[in-house]
Parts: sequence; structure tokens; C-alpha cells
Amino acid sequence: MSSTPNNVQLDEEIKTFIKEYINSFAVWDLIVFFHHNPNVYDNPKNIAIKVGRSEEEVKTALEELASKKVLNLKDESSLVYSFEPPKPIQELTKKFVRLLSDRSARLQIVSQVLKQLQKKTKR
Repeated sequence: MSSTPNNVQLDEEIKTFIKEYINSFAVWDLIVFFHHNPNVYDNPKNIAIKVGRSEEEVKTALEELASKKVLNLKDESSLVYSFEPPKPIQELTKKFVRLLSDRSARLQIVSQVLKQLQKKTKR
């Protein structure tokens, strides 16, 4: 682990969480949104408005998070999603959101997500 100016370091657990779950900034926004609004049950269009992203981008990110069991697809006909991750993932989302309040940790996370996006676009 490398040290940062404020000595905040991302541990392996959070690095793995980011690698496995935060593969785009839309996913990042949704995890933060649902963490702060855990009782929301809504569809992609309304969620997109709430997070300030396109409906298409949000729909893709919601599907990814549902496939990874971070979100639950409550109603397939109207595509209503809710935040119901298993306890370990819930704890990691809390940790992730807490780390975002620290500038140096946030920069490390941004860097890690950008690296993943770069790899994704090279495929």
C-alpha cells in the first residue's frame, strides 16, 4: 500500500470492492445515492433524474448492481430497484462512502476507477 499526503490508505478489502463493484462513475453515483437513500424503491428514469445522469447510463449501472446482488430488482415489469445488499457488501458500501469524504482517499479511488475504465475501453 502506498502512503498518501494525509496517510490515508485504501486497504485491500476496499480496493477489491472497488475493482469488483465500482466499474464506472455511474455505478459510483448509484452506490452513494442508495447508501444515503436506503429506502428508495424506484425505476431507472426517476433514479436518473435524482442522480443527474442519463436514463440509459443509469439503467445499465442498475442492471450491473442487481446482477452483483447490491441492488434488488423488486418489480421486473416496471424495473423497480431497491438497495438490499448482503451485510458484508452493505458494510463495504458504508466504508466506501466514508472514504469519499477524505480528499486523498477519494483521489486514490478516482485513479483506480479510471484505470478500470481504461482497461475496459481497450478490450
